[in-house]
Amino acid sequence: GEIAVADRAASDAREARRQQWVEALRRAADGADPLATWVGYIRWTQEAYPTGGKEAGLMQLLEDCAYGLKDDSRYTDDARYLRVWIQYADCVRDPEQIFDYLYDRHIGQKFALFWEAWASVLETKRKYPAADKAYERGLLLKAAPLDRLQR
Repeated sequence: GEIAVADRAASDAREARRQQWVEALRRAADGADPLATWVGYIRWTQEAYPTGGKEAGLMQLLEDCAYGLKDDSRYTDDARYLRVWIQYADCVRDPEQIFDYLYDRHIGQKFALFWEAWASVLETKRKYPAADKAYERGLLLKAAPLDRLQR
């Protein structure tokens, strides 16, 4: 019926827009700030597929962005990049491994958000001493905003 036709039209429009994003990513790859295009594409995906699901492909998108830019030193201390990693960590079965990876690569460590998110993952696993250490390390590094780590 009419609803199926409208759904198909909306789906086709979304797919066309997705292809535009893919093309924009390709063009931005060698540009001044490819992360900006990734962030736009991720945000669009979250809005276009509010319920998520396989069709949205959000987890793959986050993973592609995170690992695709891991060797780009411009993003080591970029809050946008850290947020991509944290969103990705929220999608995986064992997010602790993601934080170990970020820690080893010194990604996002000047942000309180990094230490809070890591401590939260550790607390979920009842690893309270390790969570406390994460907060302490963030304080030691004067991660900003510092008051978020003081408790």
